[in-house]
Amino acid sequence: MAYRTILVHLGDAGIAEATLKAAIQQATIHNAHLIGVHVVPSIRIYASVEAYIPTEVIEIQREENQKKAEALGEMFEAEIKKAGISGEWRISDIQGRSPASEIVNHGRRADLIVTSQANPDDNFQGSSSWSEQIMIEAGRPVLFIPYIGNKRPIGKNVLVAWNGSRESARAVFDALPILKRAESVEVLWANPPANSDSEMSIMGSEIANTLARHDVKVTADHGINHDISIGDELLSRASDHGSDLIVMGGYGHSRFREMILGGVTRLIMQSMTVPVLMSH
Repeated sequence: MAYRTILVHLGDAGIAEATLKAAIQQATIHNAHLIGVHVVPSIRIYASVEAYIPTEVIEIQREENQKKAEALGEMFEAEIKKAGISGEWRISDIQGRSPASEIVNHGRRADLIVTSQANPDDNFQGSSSWSEQIMIEAGRPVLFIPYIGNKRPIGKNVLVAWNGSRESARAVFDALPILKRAESVEVLWANPPANSDSEMSIMGSEIANTLARHDVKVTADHGINHDISIGDELLSRASDHGSDLIVMGGYGHSRFREMILGGVTRLIMQSMTVPVLMSH
């Protein structure tokens, strides 16, 4: 079991190198074909100043966007050649269309999508929701690389967030190619809704047994801590145990065209400290 086609989205230049390295690592492990995609963004024009922006300024920004795309392509080609893996580079000029939708269209034909966490310092309206939209709409597992970067190999020590939901089940089985190669996997149910110690003792144990039948080196645990949120509990456990990846379900639904995420999902998307693999 392996990922044979991996798509990596290279957007923000500040995190592109770390994102590409993570994708190349997975492509190398799984002997996968790596597709690199850069979506040329639309020119950012705020309605309040639109009438005051000269055409020359817009053209300069377009040229800068094109140079950025070319630089990312050169980096991609150089890195896959150095890694000795097969790959291809794609540039999409969306011309006003949704960047996330374009990535989704490419990503639905891949086994795994690799992208970065949204830049927490980017206050442009809509940019923070692109990664969330990709996760919700792609129908594929999405591996997010923290915007602060990542220096460790991904997938040796994995924390699986489990709550018995459809989304968490989807994430676990989508992550099997990684889990089977991991040195250790911990299944954690944080604050399970159980009425007795005996019930809590089996929370997550059944999915752990299923994973063990796939030869996954897995343990199961539950955490009871009502003083902090479940998202903070996951991040704390990942830090304490030296986890290099969190696997979890991503929750959300459309309401008036806005992506409204579950509280745990949103916290992790905003505050991730290690790579996170999400499925919806």
